[in-house]
Amino acid sequence: MQAVKEYNLDKGSFLSFAKLVIQRRLIDYTRQQNKYKSEIIVSPVIFYMNSEEEEDKTYQNAVTKKSMEAVRQESLGLEITGVNENLKEYGFTFYDLTKSSPKAEKTRLACGKVINFCMENPMILQELNKTKLLPVKLLEKNSKVPRKIIERHRKYIIAAIVILSGEYHELAEYLRYIREEKKQ
Repeated sequence: MQAVKEYNLDKGSFLSFAKLVIQRRLIDYTRQQNKYKSEIIVSPVIFYMNSEEEEDKTYQNAVTKKSMEAVRQESLGLEITGVNENLKEYGFTFYDLTKSSPKAEKTRLACGKVINFCMENPMILQELNKTKLLPVKLLEKNSKVPRKIIERHRKYIIAAIVILSGEYHELAEYLRYIREEKKQ
């Protein structure tokens, strides 16, 4: 109806105009509904139940689990934003890691070896924080990982060090293999 009322014959094709109006309406509607995305629809009866009502208990557990997941997701988003701000000081962003992350298991373990060496040596961490440069020669010599791997995955190594040495507990869970490598 809006397209019919607002259409101007001099401006062009009606079908193109109608398509544009419909697209804009759909975009507006989607944006409007996004604010309800995190809401969970639950009957209030669930929270006032008797102990015998096991089925309702299941619903309550599901609601609690969903709420905790939403909090975790929000926390993860905040951590990614924080890490991204830190990584900008090193000349790259969190999203650049997709290109420099190791794909093969062997390479990932080699990077883990370098990261563990850095985490165990506070002097290297201080130098990294001060100069914003990875001491490749020193790492190559002490971790016995080839220079080519260290240079190729420099961003990934720096990001892992920033995450593991900072207060990023949710993101650190994704780097669990590094801590496991350290135990072996």
